[in-house]
Amino acid sequence: MRQFHNARNMPQKNGFKAFGRVRSSGLCCFKAGSISDLIKRLVDDRFVDLYKFGRDPFEVLPGKDVDPGCPNRLAGATVLECKEHAKTLGFEVFGRVRSNGECCFKAGSVDDLVKRMFTDKNVDLYKYK
Repeated sequence: MRQFHNARNMPQKNGFKAFGRVRSSGLCCFKAGSISDLIKRLVDDRFVDLYKFGRDPFEVLPGKDVDPGCPNRLAGATVLECKEHAKTLGFEVFGRVRSNGECCFKAGSVDDLVKRMFTDKNVDLYKYK
């Protein structure tokens, strides 16, 4: 596995479909293979965030949240798994809690939810584009 300090400098043309970013060091470990195969081999690691290359249908709004509380949650999942969960269940917005990695799915349309957005340094909000 090759490690890089800056994921943006790694071209996708080398066959990499995803990369894991180690939270503590910022190192990136690039992964080859199809996205579906990579998802099948996911392991729980709260110290690494997994990202896939390609058009991401979600935009991240760091340090933002909407509608406090978490009635629809997914614990112990990667950001990629939370995105897949949101798409599967029809959620257009979810927040990822930085302190525990929990994803909180928000009911409602993107437009309505974004109007109620507020600053929360412990949450990154993901909204469907």
